[in-house]
Amino acid sequence: MKRVMRLFASSFCATAIAVPLCAAPAAAARTEIEIVPEPAQVTTCGQVVEGPAELANDLDCFNFFGGPAVTVLKGTLKLNGHTIFGNPLLDFTAGNEALESVIWCAATDIGANICKIVGPGRLMHGVQGIASDDGKLNVVRVTIENMRDTGVIVFQRFVFDGESFRRRRPSSARVKKSEIFENDFAGVLGRHVNMTRSKVRDNAFYGVQGTHIRIKKGRLTGNGTIGLESGVVGAAVLGRGRLNIDETRIDENVGHGIELEAGRSLASRNLAVSNSSVSGNGAAGIAFRGPVSVTNSNILGNGDEGILCERLVEMSNTDVSMNGDAGIRTTNGLAILGATVVDNCGDPNGDCTDLVSCIPPFVDDSECGTSSCDPAECDCGVTTTWGVCSLDP
Repeated sequence: MKRVMRLFASSFCATAIAVPLCAAPAAAARTEIEIVPEPAQVTTCGQVVEGPAELANDLDCFNFFGGPAVTVLKGTLKLNGHTIFGNPLLDFTAGNEALESVIWCAATDIGANICKIVGPGRLMHGVQGIASDDGKLNVVRVTIENMRDTGVIVFQRFVFDGESFRRRRPSSARVKKSEIFENDFAGVLGRHVNMTRSKVRDNAFYGVQGTHIRIKKGRLTGNGTIGLESGVVGAAVLGRGRLNIDETRIDENVGHGIELEAGRSLASRNLAVSNSSVSGNGAAGIAFRGPVSVTNSNILGNGDEGILCERLVEMSNTDVSMNGDAGIRTTNGLAILGATVVDNCGDPNGDCTDLVSCIPPFVDDSECGTSSCDPAECDCGVTTTWGVCSLDP
């Protein structure tokens, strides 16, 4: 518990015989000194802490079956350069994440759960790396690897109010300057995910999965390593709502680079990509059902389409080239300004063009090779080409 000590400086006046009354004292100066409690020392597996805490040394919980290695009831846990080894042999059951995580940030009361895990430090070989049920989870300078499920996961809990279930409160995961890799499902999973200056690589199905996702100055590579073997096309980023990607490299992932989860309503779904590279991914660079906006970016050498979209595509100052299928394929319209869309369609004998849309594309100050209307997806009539690209008949 924090204690506040208030020190008051009193004014004194000297009284001499010649001065019967002293002048009125000036207003008392007041200084507040905040005394911060010493952080709790985490030294044993299964320890529960609240408030500031720190890891005293490496913690080996490989044979600990009593729940999380550390439980944080609101507060900041500093790893101090140490490693926590979790227990990958814990029973892995959906809904039982509180007992499976290496670090569990537990909600204490509605709206009050703010948990921060600060490195440098490392978490290894558990089921979940850092897990939280509701509230705000902040992860800074932490390396998380080799979890049986997910590196960082924040759940959205529901409560029954007598008539219906409702969300307890918004939940979010903020990940900064961290590296999360080689986990058996996903790197980061949460309703709201905000990731900055972090690297997420070589996770089995997804790099980052969430509803609303914001990534800045990140690197996502090598994700989806076993997804295709399971019949699932993984993705570096799998979203359900609003996605904002800026100054980020999304490359060499096995499945899609960026994907909107199938089966979701298109309301309030949109993707904005800026100053980024989405290249060399095994499936589409971007496979998104909502509107897509791309600026100052490169979408190069993906296995399928550069951009596959069911809604309007707006693009400026961007290069979409050398993708295995169409550069841009949409069942709606598209507008490109100051962009290059050439040399796509890896099979020269295939039925493919650089631009494929159901509405005539708007092309201004841009270079494109070929364009077409896809009769399988659109009401093209007799139209086979839009006549807006340099090689169109």
